[in-house]
Amino acid sequence: MNKKMLAAGSRDEYGETLKEKQAIEQTIINVLNDQGYIPVSTPLIEQESVFDQYQEKKVFHLLDHMGEKLVLRPDLTLPIARFLAANQTTSTVTRLYYLGDVFHQIVNLSGDYNQETQAGIEIIGEQSFEAEIEALETMLAFAQRFGIVDVQVVLSDARLIDLILEQFDLDDQIRSEMKQAIEEKNISRFEQLKAQIPDFPAELADWPLAFGENGESAMEKLRRIPAVKEIMDDWIRLAEYTHRHYPDVAVTVDLAAVSPQPYYTGTIIRGFVPSLGDYLFSGGRYDRLLSKADQETVPAMGMALKVETALADRQRDLSSLSAQDPIVVVLAKGRVEQDVRPLLKKAGVDTGQLDNPARKLVFDTADNRYRFILVKANDVVKYLDQGLATSALSVRTR
Repeated sequence: MNKKMLAAGSRDEYGETLKEKQAIEQTIINVLNDQGYIPVSTPLIEQESVFDQYQEKKVFHLLDHMGEKLVLRPDLTLPIARFLAANQTTSTVTRLYYLGDVFHQIVNLSGDYNQETQAGIEIIGEQSFEAEIEALETMLAFAQRFGIVDVQVVLSDARLIDLILEQFDLDDQIRSEMKQAIEEKNISRFEQLKAQIPDFPAELADWPLAFGENGESAMEKLRRIPAVKEIMDDWIRLAEYTHRHYPDVAVTVDLAAVSPQPYYTGTIIRGFVPSLGDYLFSGGRYDRLLSKADQETVPAMGMALKVETALADRQRDLSSLSAQDPIVVVLAKGRVEQDVRPLLKKAGVDTGQLDNPARKLVFDTADNRYRFILVKANDVVKYLDQGLATSALSVRTR
């Protein structure tokens, strides 16, 4: 056995790179201390029951010397919820911050690491939408401070799909399958289920792809549903705040987003950096995770920033990026790819290789500006989630 080999998905940190990471972490600590946030630290190892909402395959499991089931924490919000429940510190609005490592199982050969460092805030006890604005403001201020110039804010809501599906007379099984198809971007299954629903609204005909411009165009028609209108009015507040204070930051929506964490109950905010193909920050509202001694639930909003993403942006030299590096576009084989081709041609994109695919699945345009990858419809979301490509139906211009 080679004792010098690292475990899969792990890495050492050293030298100048580690110094840069430490500088980022110290900046975060200094800013949040100055803003009056209270630091909190929790252990790397937690009881398995703390994370019983997580999927089994996403968590590293351990046993202690007594046979107790433990895990390496994949998340920092749930340990803080455990801490607050034990210490009963939720009588008033409390602003906490943390900085620490989390561990999660990765997709094989994805190039990701099992261990990453997160810095985050938790605003406990604030029911109003001011908590969402404060959390987003904090993250965008860090992005600006770190010189990250191409953040895109993506808004979604943990309640949205259920609220829209409630408008249809569906049995529980169909409703559950429809939600799963939308969240997994499973277009073929969605089409099968949609055919079983009379008078399905035209604005949701491509619901699994209702993000970016597609999602924005469907928003106005969906606002006729009172509960949905309330959600989208809040999105507009966030967008207006962002445009007013950070005019260079793009804001868009995702009407088909799966909740990043099972405990989210409302607005979800993510900050994506297209040039890195990764998220800088993400978080959401979780109003049913915490409770007081009398079992009354406590409202809360949390947001986490990926320190490694900030580090990756700091280390790259934007001037060295080749203008010839192709934009990778993933397309679902079949009807979607066939429907998209005319749109690409109209936009001036050379689709000659796509017109004569033979048995190839990867195509570069003659000018090397685009690389197209043809995949099964169910696999499109995997490429997007891993930041390996964009989707031809989600590209938007500013």
